[in-house]
Amino acid sequence: MTYSLYPHGGSWRGALTVRRSYEFNYPLLTGQVENHQGELKDEYSFLGLQPENIVLTAAKKAGDDDSLVLRFYEWAGKETDAKLQLPAGAKKVSETDLMEKPLAVRVRFAAKPASQTARSR
Repeated sequence: MTYSLYPHGGSWRGALTVRRSYEFNYPLLTGQVENHQGELKDEYSFLGLQPENIVLTAAKKAGDDDSLVLRFYEWAGKETDAKLQLPAGAKKVSETDLMEKPLAVRVRFAAKPASQTARSR
């Protein structure tokens, strides 16, 4: 078991303590591979999520099809527009319940040349 102290000034929200705890408890796992031919650039971001009060808790393949399911939440108790940068090729965005059934919530979706973005309220 590991414990950590995170000294900070100001409030726990302002210091992003929830985000820092996720970073500590779920470190990014990396692996090195041999040099090979590939289509990706030297640097590549699979997805992005903003602002900082939004935390991604899961990214997985959907149970019923080849869709990508992203689970995230707002942790600071603020009404927030979430901005997602999605993998190239994303065609639609929908909000679902935990059983992955679509909800009747309108999600704005706009494709950009270099990336896909979706904004949800």
